[in-house]
Order: sequence, then structure tokens, then C-alpha cells
Amino acid sequence: MSFKQIITTSLDDVTSRAVRFSLNSFIPIVGSALSDAYKTVQGSITLLKSGVGVFVIISIAVVFLPVILQSLMWIVTLWLGKSTAEVLNLPQCSKLLESVEAVFSTLLAIILCIMAVYIISTAIILITGGGAG
Repeated sequence: MSFKQIITTSLDDVTSRAVRFSLNSFIPIVGSALSDAYKTVQGSITLLKSGVGVFVIISIAVVFLPVILQSLMWIVTLWLGKSTAEVLNLPQCSKLLESVEAVFSTLLAIILCIMAVYIISTAIILITGGGAG
């Protein structure tokens, strides 16, 4: 049992580091802030898994997941368009699509920050109101 706990703890630590590195590397502008706030968000989600928090997690998914998926699809589509413009030797179109892709990446970063603030503030409200027990 103790070996299983040691392995699980090591795996959680590696996973946490991988997520923090991904946030820091792939999210422009606020990636480092989200990377630092990851532990807080993770702790808040653990708190929200009990009782009323389940409804909060469902509401977060309903509100933010479609917007995040849509933003990711736009980023991928714009990246493909930019790559196609580069292959066809259209530098102006390529620069335009790259700029629009940067705007959508920034939008995604802002959405992720708002989602993190929502999770943390809800956990704080549940702690102070006694709703998490």
C-alpha cells in the first residue's frame, strides 16, 4: 500500500509539472500567471468536488467549455490557413492570419484566467459560507 502511495504521489507531481510547463509555454501573455495559479485552482477543484461544488463544476463546464473549444478550433483553422498562405507564397495573407491567430490566442488566455478566478472565488465563497462541509 505504501509503494502504491509513493508511486501515485510521484505521478501526481510529474503530471502537475507537465501541466504547469504546458500552461507556461503554450498560453501567451498570462501563461506564467496561470502556471503559478495551477496549484490553487487544483486545490479549489478538489474542494468543489464535495457537495454543492459538483454543480459548480458542471456550470463551469457548461459555460466555459464551448467557448474554449471554439477558440481552439479557430486557432487551429487560422494556423492551417497561415500555413497554406505560406506554401502559396502569399506573405500578406500569412501575416494577417498570424495576427488574427494571436488575437484568438490572447482571447483564449483571457478566458482561461476568468475561469480560474471563477473557480477560486467560488471555492472561497464555499469555505467562508460553510457550504463545502
